[in-house]
Amino acid sequence: MFKHSNKVILSADIGGSHITTGLIKLETLQLIPSSVKEAKLDARAGAYEILMEGLKPAFEDAIEDLVDKYDMVGIAIAMPGPFDYERGIFRLSGLDKFGNLYGVDLKRFLYDQLPIEEAMPIFFKNDADCFGLGAYVAQINHGHPPNGQMAEKKEQVQGLRDSSKLIGITLGTGLGSAFVDNGDTLESGTNVPAGGHLYNQPLQFAMDMAAFEDDQVQEGFFSYGISEELISTRGLLQYVNDRVYNSGQSADYSDKIADVKQLAKLARLGLGGDAQTNRNGNGNGNVPALSALALEAFKVMGFGLGTCLKPWYEKFRPATIVLGGGIAGAADLFLPSMRKTMLTDDQKSVDIIILNADQMQATPLIGAAYGLKRSLPETHEWIKGNKLYGEPGVTSDVHDALILNAKLNFDHLDHKWRKTHQSLLPICIGVPKEFAYLETALSTQPVQAPSSAAAVNKQYDIFPYHSLGSGKILSGFEALAKHILYFTVETPTKTIAIDGYQGVDWLAFQKGLSMALTDRGYSPTWVDIASFAKPEEEIERLVAPFLGAPGAVWGSKTDLQLMDLFDRDLIKTGLTAKHLKSFKGDPVIIFGSGAGLCGPDIPVVFVELPKNEIQYRMRAGTAGNLLTSVKADYSQMYKRSYFVDWPILDQHRERIMSSIEIVVDAQWRTDINWCFKADLDAAFKKVTHAPIRVRPWFAPGAWGGDWMKNHFNQLSKEEVNYAWSFELIVPENGIVFESDNYLLEVPFDMLMASQSTAILGSDAEIFGHYFPIRFDFLDTFHGGNLSIQCHPSLPYIKAHFGEMITQDETYYILDAEPGAGVYLGFQHDIDPEIFRAELERSHQENAAIDITQFVQLLPAKKHDLFLIPNQTVHSAGANNLVLEISATPYIFTFKMYDWVRPDLNGKPRPINIDHAFKNLDFSRKGQVVQQELCVKPEILESNDNYSIIDLPTHPEHFYAIRRFEIKTGVNVQTLGKCQIMMVVEGDGVLVELPNGKVYYYGYAETFIIPAAVESYKLVHPVPDKRQDKHEGKQEALENTVKVIQAFAK
Repeated sequence: MFKHSNKVILSADIGGSHITTGLIKLETLQLIPSSVKEAKLDARAGAYEILMEGLKPAFEDAIEDLVDKYDMVGIAIAMPGPFDYERGIFRLSGLDKFGNLYGVDLKRFLYDQLPIEEAMPIFFKNDADCFGLGAYVAQINHGHPPNGQMAEKKEQVQGLRDSSKLIGITLGTGLGSAFVDNGDTLESGTNVPAGGHLYNQPLQFAMDMAAFEDDQVQEGFFSYGISEELISTRGLLQYVNDRVYNSGQSADYSDKIADVKQLAKLARLGLGGDAQTNRNGNGNGNVPALSALALEAFKVMGFGLGTCLKPWYEKFRPATIVLGGGIAGAADLFLPSMRKTMLTDDQKSVDIIILNADQMQATPLIGAAYGLKRSLPETHEWIKGNKLYGEPGVTSDVHDALILNAKLNFDHLDHKWRKTHQSLLPICIGVPKEFAYLETALSTQPVQAPSSAAAVNKQYDIFPYHSLGSGKILSGFEALAKHILYFTVETPTKTIAIDGYQGVDWLAFQKGLSMALTDRGYSPTWVDIASFAKPEEEIERLVAPFLGAPGAVWGSKTDLQLMDLFDRDLIKTGLTAKHLKSFKGDPVIIFGSGAGLCGPDIPVVFVELPKNEIQYRMRAGTAGNLLTSVKADYSQMYKRSYFVDWPILDQHRERIMSSIEIVVDAQWRTDINWCFKADLDAAFKKVTHAPIRVRPWFAPGAWGGDWMKNHFNQLSKEEVNYAWSFELIVPENGIVFESDNYLLEVPFDMLMASQSTAILGSDAEIFGHYFPIRFDFLDTFHGGNLSIQCHPSLPYIKAHFGEMITQDETYYILDAEPGAGVYLGFQHDIDPEIFRAELERSHQENAAIDITQFVQLLPAKKHDLFLIPNQTVHSAGANNLVLEISATPYIFTFKMYDWVRPDLNGKPRPINIDHAFKNLDFSRKGQVVQQELCVKPEILESNDNYSIIDLPTHPEHFYAIRRFEIKTGVNVQTLGKCQIMMVVEGDGVLVELPNGKVYYYGYAETFIIPAAVESYKLVHPVPDKRQDKHEGKQEALENTVKVIQAFAK
């Protein structure tokens, strides 16, 4: 026997004066009549009253019907706009209904307040759209409206009309519309108005007695900025009341007409008499005159509605128009004039259905449920009936073990979340002390801890960290919730701002923190700061000048501030202390990028996300740009991030630094580590008096190789290759701290903003907070050649891209196979015109060329240094591991020839011949290249303990390069300069400070010696390999440790 499913959707229709709820059967989309409930709701009340005294009890009351009867699979809500339907956030502002809830996250509120699982879907859709969808469901269910027959017999339509289409119109406090095509509401296209909205369409029409003599309407011309000014409850009442009170008879009409029912009753009195006579005040007293005016108002509205609807009716060509709403009950008064306005010469009727009150109540509920059902795949956990959370009755020890396992097993490579094979930074190393008693019960072994900084013979570490001592880093949302409550108690508004960087998963963050707060018995109200941003179209106009031409590779650094993207007045009026207090916060949490703009009196939690993680998420489509819903391709998103989002957010973070109380690392999917800002400030001061190593990260590329994959054991072997290592490219590197085995990463930019003088010394006067030198690897071992390229001159990069310094580079060959080479400088007989013609032909025809006809290919061996000042043609050939020692700019590469190969995505990489030829220096050719660009080492000092080798750079380079060749040890002074170092030969090196502390850095690891260190000693790490003066010279050569050093001249 067939068994009906007991799965239902809880639907709600939220209006300005009431909320209606009901249960809709999932399979049939039928309303269960006994489940319908209606509760009063004052949409103009205070925030607390609407949320806690209106919405919450209405939903709780509706859910009571579910107990032991039905299985609820979701909540569907019909909601008036403007509203952020995808995220569930109020966007109605000012004195309008729900204006006191502007920016409030209703979806999060329902999860926090109702007895539902976090995984249960909550769906929002415009109330007019829900009405249209509900009418569509009724139409496909044998052509009848829900729960009853149509109130007006359907008339035959002349001409071909699409039976899968209908237009739903709601006439009430506003004019709602939905253009439904085969179950979808259309919001764009030539056949529907923008957004599917009629309410904001301009409305102009004229009426004269000749054309409408039987309608007895006063002739005239009518003009409205938007159609809703006439076609709405407000418009109808204003039409009558304004004319009464402007007629000089106001003494006889002491009370204005208050509602449409009263107006319709008066209008029907006028149907039986001489309306025009009554309108002129010559009838039987004032009531007949008012009745005539009321009848006129409905007829004028009918003319206006028909005028507004007619062009779209003709374009969209629906089979049916369905009318609902409070004014629809007076259809007999406006429908004749509406229909007459819409008819064409070859059309004698318009097929219109009028819903009665019961049908009107049911239709949006069914439409909302239909929208939810269509939005979910059949495999959704709640459709299948599967629960997403653990079984009840778990003991506390097991619960703790599950949490610990989640922390340790961080490395779930989910390409739908972050598109990369690269591991996340471990959230902790080993087992944190509070979980030590569970170590033997772990289901898997913990991630191995990176070696300590002074561990000799340590291999290259992709997760280096700086220890802070105990109690400085905390983990998890529960601990954060405790301290947020502490901070909010101290503020009069019980409000905290949770600000953060681009790409933060705010939904996951809200979920984690809300659950922690509700577990403590608190009910937070979340206010979305993005709701206070300027309209997206305006933001796009503001940022467009910094993005270059459409499709361009580069933009220019913005001078916009974050506040420029927000509505200052809206923040001032919508986030006042008085308004925030009206939430009766428990607490109030303003969240999102820019939340710190609310004011200095509100404490700030700042949520960080590493730049590489932002990029992995952008590639996966789970992160986008700042304050925009536009999801461009990855290259365009990166461009906007580099030139707009990151400069704006870095500056914003610096501006609100004094208000930040807590800094959170949110790079993990469901967990966080965090620290107090005061402890982070102390850590910043501490690390500037010792060597610093940032966390490197790695990326594949079209020409990438396998040297790093084979030498750096922690790298994923699944990656196709590794082209780059961001060893020290400060705009995209973070620095990692450790406390009690927990790790926390913050941007190196943040350290520079706090301690630039301690790091750069005297050069801070030149570069400010900008770290000027970068180290990175280019790996072409068993890979390919880099593109033939050049970099812009200083004036060019300033004028076109807004950078303060240009991309001067050097290639230091860390390793090379026999026969490896570097392309550098032109052949002596270069002809620029022929060269360009060949490049253009290659690009247009996708044809290979013999580039050595134009560009020199020089042999490269280990420890060679090639100079690449700006404007120099160059490329790294295959089978090299190149250490780029360069100025910090790193994306301004003008490719001229790319060996006719696709990128890893199968598409050609951009070729920039025009930019290149505006910058190429053709004087760097022939013997000049060997003389000026191929470095000849010079011994500055040499003895039995060490040698110091100068590797002279070009006059264009603002930095110098030296190499220490260490047999035992060498004392070094910083002389007020920051020094960047790398071990380029040998197992590693010890760095000894005058205070006795010792740090170890392994082969190929980069580290910084801040200017504040003043002096240090580089020491050979293994005593039995240190060169004794009695040992042979060959052994001494093999045992020498070599360290490269770069610093500003």
